Amino acid sequence: MRDWLGAGCPLTVEESERAARRAVELMYPPGERKKALVVDLDGTLWHGVIGEDGPERIAYGPEGLGFPFHVFQKFLLKLKKEGALLAFCTKNNAADVVPVFDKLQMPLSIADFAAYRCNWEPKPDNLRAIAAELNIGLDSLVCVDDSPAELALMANVLPEVRALQTPRSSQGWLQLFEALQGLFATWRVSEEDRARTDSAAHAKSRAAAGAATPVEPGSLRHLRGFDLELTVRHDAFGDPRSLELVNKTNQFNLTGERWSASDWLRTQQAPGAFCVSARLRDRFGDFGTILVLVGSMRPERCAELQQIVLSCRAFGRGVEAVALDWLCRWADVGCVSGRFVDTGKNAPAAKFLRDLKCEWTGDGSWRLTRPLIQASAKAVLDDTGMRVRSSDG
Repeated sequence: MRDWLGAGCPLTVEESERAARRAVELMYPPGERKKALVVDLDGTLWHGVIGEDGPERIAYGPEGLGFPFHVFQKFLLKLKKEGALLAFCTKNNAADVVPVFDKLQMPLSIADFAAYRCNWEPKPDNLRAIAAELNIGLDSLVCVDDSPAELALMANVLPEVRALQTPRSSQGWLQLFEALQGLFATWRVSEEDRARTDSAAHAKSRAAAGAATPVEPGSLRHLRGFDLELTVRHDAFGDPRSLELVNKTNQFNLTGERWSASDWLRTQQAPGAFCVSARLRDRFGDFGTILVLVGSMRPERCAELQQIVLSCRAFGRGVEAVALDWLCRWADVGCVSGRFVDTGKNAPAAKFLRDLKCEWTGDGSWRLTRPLIQASAKAVLDDTGMRVRSSDG
């Protein structure tokens, strides 16, 4: 009462500061968000062994032995709605597993999983395959399994994958939920988060459509029927997604640098600064904002890039070349230059620069002339039939 009457707050100064620190931790988690959660099935998604007990004897409902697994499935659905990709990896026969999701009324359906593996191969091999299918790094994976032996194998072979054990007590389940919330938490569920899971859900349809057309080396003609549309925005500093994409992209990233909000503001205020983003759609759905170009204009009519990032969801569609061409036309520059730092993860960015035959200098700097960029973009547009427009209309 004294604190409330004296300051209008029932908390002491110390408790107020502690609450504020905790609020900041929840709003802005200190670690980088993970992208995909891979779960085992038997003993993790339900109680029982599907290959021995059969669908009729496994427990998954909101009562008895199935209750914690039922809650876990609902928690996974929550993470999926917040942008996490779901996958499962199980040592079972696919014929025993896949029909279970159609036959039983569980919270999760087979359509909720962006990828899965049902076989008897070593789980580390399957995790590598899942990461490759989702086009993400192994360090973006989290795995939940009930087998200590499997967890020990993964820790030894794939130490970059965060592995957690399926709980065996109510307190253990609570700790697992808190751990996963911390690894996948987001304060604001954006349109981009929803687009990520939708894009993964449509990936198999895209793959099937692309497989119908023979793929020629270096050609993107198999994408011609995809109705690709790229929308470019040239004032993207004010879009929170721009900084988010810069700070979370590993594979197509020039330098691996991460920027704070104050760094971002200083970059925006620099003379000649620009931030261009691009959003991609096709006939299957919306990828969301998948590319960001950040840099500044130089007096010699050259755009110097501090960063170019491309979401792994949009790899193999040529949007990076088209976006650079748009930048050259919009800014009326004759070249684009920048710096490249090998992070051990950004080989796709290095390959893109090499494929465009950029000029390299000894200090890791590179330079691309406008004719080279235009030629590459024209090949992409001719092959894919991609439409390009500005967000300004």
